[in-house]
Amino acid sequence: MATAVLDSLVETVSGLPEQDARAVLDFARFLSERRPSVRVYPHVEMVYTPSGRRARIRGSRVMVSHIVGYIHLGETPESIADRVLPFLTRSQVYDALAYYDAHRAEIDRELAENTETASMARLREHLGQQDFDRLTGNAA
Repeated sequence: MATAVLDSLVETVSGLPEQDARAVLDFARFLSERRPSVRVYPHVEMVYTPSGRRARIRGSRVMVSHIVGYIHLGETPESIADRVLPFLTRSQVYDALAYYDAHRAEIDRELAENTETASMARLREHLGQQDFDRLTGNAA
């Protein structure tokens, strides 16, 4: 891939003075060696929610973490697309899982933040112990 990009760039800069063309190509080589290739996930978009930046299936309200959650519950990509969330295509589900594979720590953190235990801890912190106990029926 990087070679094809460099070949295209060579053709593009061929009309420049040699010194300028060499500078552009040297910089392009520098960038290609320093930066790992970026994977594109056409069915995943980043959105900003009240709880932060999240990966979501493009054109839906389904987060990548929802897909991963279903996988953790024993669903397959096929069953998610065919039965659980039939408005999604298999391609969308597989793309979400590919995104998860490349961004596992991010999605695992999102899953951990959205457990019942984590939500209760945030509520307790926000309300204080006394109001939390009263709200949850644990007041003495």
